[in-house]
Amino acid sequence: MCWVGLAEHDEHRRVRPIACAGHEEGYLSVVDIVWSDTPHGRGPTGVALRTRRPAIGSDFEVDPALAPWRAEARQRGYRTSLALPLVHEGKAFGSITTYSGVPETFDDNEMRILDQLSNDVSYGAHALRQRAERERLATAIEQAAEAVVTTDLQGTITYVNPAFEAVTGYSRSEAVGQNPRLLKSGAHDPSFYKTLWETLLKGATWRGRIVNRKKDGSLYTDEATLSPVRDPNGEIVSYVGVKRDISRDLAMEAQLLQAQKMEGIGRLAGGVAHDFNNILTVILSFSGFILDALPEGHALRADALEIEKAGKRAAALTRQLLAFSRKQVLQVRPVHLNTVLADLDKMLRRILGEDIAMAQDLAPDLGLITADPGQIEQVFVNLLVNSRDAMPDGGTVTLRTSNVDFTADEAAQRPGMAPGAFVRVTISDTGIGMDEGTVAHIFEPFFTTKERGRGTGLGLSTVYGIVQQTGGLIEVASKLGAGTTFHLYFPRGAAHAPIEQSPEVVTQLRGREAVLVVEDDEAVRHVARRILESAGYTVLTAASGREAVALCESLSTKIDLVLSDVVMPGMSGRVLAQRLTALRPNLKILYMSGYPDDAIARHGILDPGTHFANKPVTRVDLLQKVREVLGAA
Repeated sequence: MCWVGLAEHDEHRRVRPIACAGHEEGYLSVVDIVWSDTPHGRGPTGVALRTRRPAIGSDFEVDPALAPWRAEARQRGYRTSLALPLVHEGKAFGSITTYSGVPETFDDNEMRILDQLSNDVSYGAHALRQRAERERLATAIEQAAEAVVTTDLQGTITYVNPAFEAVTGYSRSEAVGQNPRLLKSGAHDPSFYKTLWETLLKGATWRGRIVNRKKDGSLYTDEATLSPVRDPNGEIVSYVGVKRDISRDLAMEAQLLQAQKMEGIGRLAGGVAHDFNNILTVILSFSGFILDALPEGHALRADALEIEKAGKRAAALTRQLLAFSRKQVLQVRPVHLNTVLADLDKMLRRILGEDIAMAQDLAPDLGLITADPGQIEQVFVNLLVNSRDAMPDGGTVTLRTSNVDFTADEAAQRPGMAPGAFVRVTISDTGIGMDEGTVAHIFEPFFTTKERGRGTGLGLSTVYGIVQQTGGLIEVASKLGAGTTFHLYFPRGAAHAPIEQSPEVVTQLRGREAVLVVEDDEAVRHVARRILESAGYTVLTAASGREAVALCESLSTKIDLVLSDVVMPGMSGRVLAQRLTALRPNLKILYMSGYPDDAIARHGILDPGTHFANKPVTRVDLLQKVREVLGAA
């Protein structure tokens, strides 16, 4: 009997039979043959593999090295065995072992024949292994996710794998025989390709990014590794390229960087607006005091009116900055966007003018969103104003609504979006469009493409902030000469509880109650006191939370309302309210701030029952809010 085995290089070091002939009768399936230096590895097969030389077992009946297999060999009539190693490049990878029923049967002639046989088997087995490895390599390349392309020395394509076909749109038959320049995009200058080929011709590997063109004309970016292929003598015989389409990765990276930039600008804008609102509160209040003191027709009244008008314009700008930075307070409730568009229809058509047509395609089964209706109206108005300005010679604006559901994979393509159910609003126009550079900046505050005096550059930044604060996402697609499309996504069926609407403000703004004003800005504190005292209220003031607590602890007189700033050094407005209501359970609280801190509003959405006055606050606004909280006089 003769058998061929391959040496396994794991911890067991078994010799695995792969072929046999002759009187075998199940011997190889029941015996344990290894090539480790152990009793079971000191037979002829194990010795031949370790020494890379022929090894003979003289007689199973008397040879102690053959004892582990004696019983099985006796059943089959084996008396002696000879093992020859299968060697390639000095390494034994297997063995050929033969058995005889006659002791010491192998003479010199048979040894030479068997040695030649082992050489032939070694050569054949190695060739088979190489072919199997090539086949495995070919299979791996065919199934690889990366595009693989090979060329000859002249740069002619000799092979492409299916991934190349999927990415480029060119079939194998269309690509083979062509030069890689069929993918040339025109995005690189000649020196780029010159450097690439100089690197390869020197025998080095080139790595980098290449912008290529698909068969359909669209561009994509490859992360490529191009290498020379050498023969056994070290001569370059061809080139191989392994390339991965990273266009989606680059787009995601750009979106993430844009989102981070917008977040940074938003933080700055929110901080500026917060501080500026304190100043505007003083400006608007004192202009009001002056106007109250000046009779009609007074020479200075016109000046005071101009101061008030400028203050109100500045207040409008800060509101837009707060909208962009997602720091304004939203009074949210369930909203049906189709209803909002229907209510705005006449106004939107007046905004667009007679030379611009407005088409609507509204989904009848559209879901509800949770939002501030006034803010949503502002979004639609701002977007349609921009569409109108982009169509000076007339055109068409199309509004569409639909329900969409994003899977985890789909949401992952949009930074900041979670998977789930959304309502989509699409607003597209046939206007002049924008280039990529303009699109990259359109949501930034004060960026505008309009001529001086026609816009503040806050319209789209306001839209961006409102959509973001509502938990949504905004996307834009535009091309010069081909119009612009905005896609707005709002969470469908959001979990925010509806905010109860404020009771109707009474017309009588005067009162006799006692109000404690807590404000760290001295000018604002002085203005608030003057406004309230002029309306009949008894006013106490404190410059900090600690001072307010001490005042409430020391005074026995009744305090009906605390008017407190939200963000103050040492103690926030929320903590102050908790301390004071513990001392005086019936105390009413009215917060006042340039933007809502998280201690008051979660993501800018007020909890039910929380009273809040936005800075800058005018005299009438403050008195109305105080009377609203205290109730009708």
